[in-house]
Amino acid sequence: MSKSFVQSRFMTWACRSLIGNIVLSELAFGLTLIALFGAQAYSNGDLTIRFGILIVVVSITAGFLGGVMLWFGLARPLLAKRSDGRDH
Repeated sequence: MSKSFVQSRFMTWACRSLIGNIVLSELAFGLTLIALFGAQAYSNGDLTIRFGILIVVVSITAGFLGGVMLWFGLARPLLAKRSDGRDH
């Protein structure tokens, strides 16, 4: 049987490391922002090279910060709590 996506090696790595959390956040959040804001700007007729670069920079920054906040706010404390439970 094949593993589900949640049990895959990528998700295991993404949930257990800072870099993994950043990559996962960029894929799930950053690329979505680029697609949504790019499509909205295009449909409004506002999409220029300069505005497109701004959308990409803001989306990548938001994805990076989201990954860092996810790591320090959720994943790291849960991993520490999980490892403390195994020791006793």
